[in-house]
Amino acid sequence: MVHRTGALHGADTITAGGGDDTIDFTSDAAVDTFKFVDTNGADTIANFDQNEDFLSFASITADGTLAELAIANDAGTTLGVTTIGGTNSTVYVIDTDATELGTATGAAISDFTSMTVVATFLNSDDGVVTSGTSGKTDFFIINDGSDATASYVYVLEDDGDGTTTVESTELTLIGTITTDAALDIGDVLIA
Repeated sequence: MVHRTGALHGADTITAGGGDDTIDFTSDAAVDTFKFVDTNGADTIANFDQNEDFLSFASITADGTLAELAIANDAGTTLGVTTIGGTNSTVYVIDTDATELGTATGAAISDFTSMTVVATFLNSDDGVVTSGTSGKTDFFIINDGSDATASYVYVLEDDGDGTTTVESTELTLIGTITTDAALDIGDVLIA
């Protein structure tokens, strides 16, 4: 079930429900906001306007203070390891899956609905290192480098088993977004 506020085809705020919802923002000049919540399913959002609409994480229970961080994934650039701390939740926005996270050139994500494939991407090369803190949550928005109109949103909940790699069982797809351009940090609301 989805909760909607605002005028029909106007500036809408849509709150995700507990199931797998499909939301169409329609093409309009209004600023629409989609709010993720703790009981979110795997929602599909169509017609997201990257220059005016927002994804809000403000209604999700976060660890400590919720932050946001852009990761520019350029081939040949040494990014260094992205270390996820054990205290505060962060929304990471990865500009493309076209290359590995760091200096090597690797395969793009072949299936954004496979948590095994997404975890492999996040662990590749310099990659992501988790805190190993049980129950710690963070979020990833990954833009599809082979389809400039597709972005995917994941929640990472660390299982606390002592490993510091991202495991497929720790990832959940919570959003599939069709948009007019790749999403960036300006599309994210945390407060």
